[in-house]
Amino acid sequence: MEERIIDFYKRGLYGSNYNVKNKNDINMIANCCFTNAWKDMARTYPISNQEERIELKANILKDLTTQIKSKKYTPREIINKYTNVQNLTLGQSQKVVNMFFKYLYTFSDLEFIKPEYFSDCDCPIDSIIINRIKEKQSQYKDIILLQDRVKYKNKIYAWSKIDNYDCYLQLQELIENLSPTTKLDFDFDEWN
Repeated sequence: MEERIIDFYKRGLYGSNYNVKNKNDINMIANCCFTNAWKDMARTYPISNQEERIELKANILKDLTTQIKSKKYTPREIINKYTNVQNLTLGQSQKVVNMFFKYLYTFSDLEFIKPEYFSDCDCPIDSIIINRIKEKQSQYKDIILLQDRVKYKNKIYAWSKIDNYDCYLQLQELIENLSPTTKLDFDFDEWN
């Protein structure tokens, strides 16, 4: 596909945050990806102290930008670091971080963002992915998949309320088993 067409789609996805003249600017790219990822998660995150929220967003974005620059993407480090910070659940933390890397993947046409950097990335968990997994396999180890929910050891979670890391890891393991390629590819294939 021609570069100008790709830029058109990126402009539609990222809005005024995306500047085609600066498309090799890591900070601009990180901001585009993070802004969308935060919006994807934020509807489940109640507004508390606005100043603390701004600081939390800035800190997560800084850590994610550092990973882009290092070319070593380890999303679980960031998920673990921010889970339970300012009432951010594991479900919300994984959503914003994993969606960031999903959006970042749309920039893998650039020289400094390679598809192989995404091998450790997880699939963002949400109700659509839970339902897609359920269509393929409704039970795995300690997990039972329900409509829009996950049952883990007699506790039922909406994706945004998952607070058990073992539950999260089992979901990612199941996705890895179901995906012919990567967990992030599973999301691209199933979330449509």
